[in-house]
Amino acid sequence: MNNALRLSRSVLQSADSSLKSSMVICHGLLGSKNNWKSISNALSLKNCGTIVAVDLRNHGSSPHSDDMNYFNMAEDIHMVVDDLSLRSVCLVGHSMGGKAVMCAALMKPERYDKLVVFDISTTPKPTIQSLTPIIDLMSSVDLKALGHKNNGNIGMVRNSLMKEWDKTIPNPTMRAFLLTNLGEKDGEIFWKVNLKAIKSCWNQITDFPAELSGRVFNQPVMFVAASNGEYLGQSDLPSVRKYFPQAKIVQIANTGHWVHFDAPNTVTKLITSFMLDKSFDPTSFADVKEIK
Repeated sequence: MNNALRLSRSVLQSADSSLKSSMVICHGLLGSKNNWKSISNALSLKNCGTIVAVDLRNHGSSPHSDDMNYFNMAEDIHMVVDDLSLRSVCLVGHSMGGKAVMCAALMKPERYDKLVVFDISTTPKPTIQSLTPIIDLMSSVDLKALGHKNNGNIGMVRNSLMKEWDKTIPNPTMRAFLLTNLGEKDGEIFWKVNLKAIKSCWNQITDFPAELSGRVFNQPVMFVAASNGEYLGQSDLPSVRKYFPQAKIVQIANTGHWVHFDAPNTVTKLITSFMLDKSFDPTSFADVKEIK
């Protein structure tokens, strides 16, 4: 049964309207389409066709649901492609969004031309569990009380939590990223992300669906790893190629898990080259190396 949700999306079109290629970009856990705004804009200027960045279910401005596995997310992605009548589609996903686009491509391989996956593999990693206390921390905040205390001013609530969390989450960039999930309506402050659903579906989110075993997407796939190798590295290549025989893993120097934040220019050039250049060579980039 198809329980697809109609995802919130931003759509950009390259100046050359004759271009038939398209791209759907999916963010990671606790992220949103806004994380990819500057890169989406840059890609639209590179003649990559139609660039669609989505809020995955239970994130951003998209609908909430108690169901949150990768098959649900894949159906949501298929619906976006159908809604916009996209052709020659390249799917791009980071972390959780990377697993979602892998699932979408493996479920309906005939619908997609290429795949770009940022810093996640088909093998579950213990590193993801480090997010559990962060989700618990966000869930523990009494936003109703905090909102009333700050007269419904979302900026003041955000500043208050930036200070309150400085010991628990020392990295200010990470704190600011998490607090992009705050929303406000009629003076009420709320989390745009559905923390309850994420917690109840945690095992499904952190795993890779066993039901996909035996499925193959035999088209070009680029996996982009952070230089710290915590989520994706050389040891993942055999598992990745069971599902994606044409996969290449490349690594961008001096990057952490949020690769697109740390190296936006390289990420934009890599995606553009992979999508448009038939003789794609990742080694032509000074800060990129291929993992073999």
